[in-house]
Amino acid sequence: MLGYPVITAGEYRHDGSIVNLCGDDADLRATMSLENQVRDGLPPFFVWHTVEDPSVPVQNSLMLAGALTAHKVPLELHLFAHDGHGTSTCTREVNTPNKHNSAWVALCTDWLAETFDFHL
Repeated sequence: MLGYPVITAGEYRHDGSIVNLCGDDADLRATMSLENQVRDGLPPFFVWHTVEDPSVPVQNSLMLAGALTAHKVPLELHLFAHDGHGTSTCTREVNTPNKHNSAWVALCTDWLAETFDFHL
């Protein structure tokens, strides 16, 4: 399960994350670009992101989804139009209330139940 993930060290990178993780090491940046690491046989992915995320471009999730589908890795992807980065469960308890976006929690819970027979 990934929420607004940093996937790439390429064009759509989140500079702070990549610099903290890789510094100026070009080889390490290539390794940490997860869209290049997808292979057949990976477990299923659940990904959600907001299109307006000002910190981590939504292209990170789109690139991951493209790589996963190319390798026939099961994937569920949800994109929400509005809101930013770090909204967590999108509730008042975490100071980011957004009823529409909070649907990702129920969607993920259902996905876990269907995919892994996991029930809370």
